[in-house]
Amino acid sequence: LSMHKDIILEIDWQGARSIKSVFSQVVSIFIMPPSLDVLRQRLIKRGQDNKETIALRMSAAKAEMGHSNEYDYVVINDSFDESLLRLIEIIRNNR
Repeated sequence: LSMHKDIILEIDWQGARSIKSVFSQVVSIFIMPPSLDVLRQRLIKRGQDNKETIALRMSAAKAEMGHSNEYDYVVINDSFDESLLRLIEIIRNNR
Protein backbone atom coordinates (compact mmCIF):
# COMPACT_ATOMS: atom_id res chain seq x y z
CA LEU A 1 0.00 0.00 0.00
CA SER A 2 2.80 2.41 0.83
CA MET A 3 4.09 1.86 -2.74
CA HIS A 4 0.64 2.79 -4.14
CA LYS A 5 0.13 -0.65 -5.66
CA ASP A 6 -3.21 -2.38 -6.05
CA ILE A 7 -3.56 -5.39 -3.79
CA ILE A 8 -6.06 -8.09 -4.63
CA LEU A 9 -7.16 -10.58 -1.98
CA GLU A 10 -9.35 -13.60 -2.58
CA ILE A 11 -11.12 -13.93 0.75
CA ASP A 12 -14.51 -14.84 2.17
CA TRP A 13 -17.04 -12.37 3.51
CA GLN A 14 -15.59 -12.55 7.02
CA GLY A 15 -12.12 -11.69 5.73
CA ALA A 16 -13.55 -8.87 3.61
CA ARG A 17 -15.36 -7.46 6.61
CA SER A 18 -12.19 -7.65 8.70
CA ILE A 19 -10.01 -5.97 6.05
CA LYS A 20 -12.57 -3.18 5.55
CA SER A 21 -12.56 -2.47 9.28
CA VAL A 22 -8.79 -1.90 9.19
CA PHE A 23 -8.32 -0.18 5.83
CA SER A 24 -10.89 2.47 4.96
CA GLN A 25 -9.80 2.76 1.32
CA VAL A 26 -10.62 -0.87 0.51
CA VAL A 27 -12.94 -1.51 -2.42
CA SER A 28 -14.67 -4.86 -2.14
CA ILE A 29 -15.93 -6.83 -5.13
CA PHE A 30 -18.07 -9.93 -4.86
CA ILE A 31 -17.84 -12.22 -7.89
CA MET A 32 -21.08 -14.14 -8.14
CA PRO A 33 -22.18 -16.93 -10.46
CA PRO A 34 -25.28 -16.22 -12.57
CA SER A 35 -27.18 -18.76 -10.44
CA LEU A 36 -26.59 -21.67 -8.09
CA ASP A 37 -27.60 -24.06 -10.87
CA VAL A 38 -24.94 -22.62 -13.19
CA LEU A 39 -22.37 -22.89 -10.41
CA ARG A 40 -23.31 -26.53 -9.79
CA GLN A 41 -22.96 -27.32 -13.51
CA ARG A 42 -19.57 -25.58 -13.66
CA LEU A 43 -18.31 -27.61 -10.70
CA ILE A 44 -19.58 -30.86 -12.22
CA LYS A 45 -18.06 -30.01 -15.61
CA ARG A 46 -14.63 -29.44 -14.03
CA GLY A 47 -14.64 -33.06 -12.90
CA GLN A 48 -12.40 -32.35 -9.92
CA ASP A 49 -14.77 -33.00 -7.03
CA ASN A 50 -17.01 -35.84 -5.95
CA LYS A 51 -20.73 -35.33 -5.22
CA GLU A 52 -20.17 -34.77 -1.51
CA THR A 53 -17.51 -32.13 -2.11
CA ILE A 54 -19.72 -30.38 -4.65
CA ALA A 55 -22.58 -30.38 -2.13
CA LEU A 56 -20.29 -28.79 0.49
CA ARG A 57 -19.04 -26.21 -1.99
CA MET A 58 -22.59 -25.37 -3.02
CA SER A 59 -23.61 -24.89 0.60
CA ALA A 60 -20.62 -22.62 1.22
CA ALA A 61 -21.36 -20.65 -1.96
CA LYS A 62 -24.96 -20.10 -0.90
CA ALA A 63 -23.80 -18.82 2.49
CA GLU A 64 -21.24 -16.51 0.83
CA MET A 65 -23.82 -15.15 -1.60
CA GLY A 66 -25.98 -14.21 1.37
CA HIS A 67 -23.36 -11.60 2.25
CA SER A 68 -22.94 -10.11 -1.23
CA ASN A 69 -24.86 -7.00 -0.14
CA GLU A 70 -21.94 -6.11 2.15
CA TYR A 71 -19.63 -5.54 -0.82
CA ASP A 72 -19.12 -2.32 -2.74
CA TYR A 73 -19.63 -4.07 -6.08
CA VAL A 74 -21.13 -7.32 -7.29
CA VAL A 75 -19.96 -8.75 -10.61
CA ILE A 76 -22.06 -11.53 -12.11
CA ASN A 77 -19.63 -13.98 -13.72
CA ASP A 78 -21.77 -15.01 -16.66
CA SER A 79 -19.01 -14.49 -19.23
CA PHE A 80 -15.38 -14.61 -18.11
CA ASP A 81 -14.23 -11.98 -20.63
CA GLU A 82 -17.02 -9.55 -19.75
CA SER A 83 -16.49 -10.10 -16.02
CA LEU A 84 -12.78 -9.47 -16.37
CA LEU A 85 -13.43 -6.20 -18.21
CA ARG A 86 -15.85 -5.15 -15.48
CA LEU A 87 -13.28 -5.93 -12.77
CA ILE A 88 -10.64 -3.90 -14.58
CA GLU A 89 -13.11 -1.02 -14.94
CA ILE A 90 -13.96 -1.08 -11.23
CA ILE A 91 -10.30 -1.12 -10.23
CA ARG A 92 -9.38 1.73 -12.59
CA ASN A 93 -12.32 3.85 -11.50
CA ASN A 94 -11.42 3.47 -7.83
CA ARG A 95 -7.77 4.42 -8.08
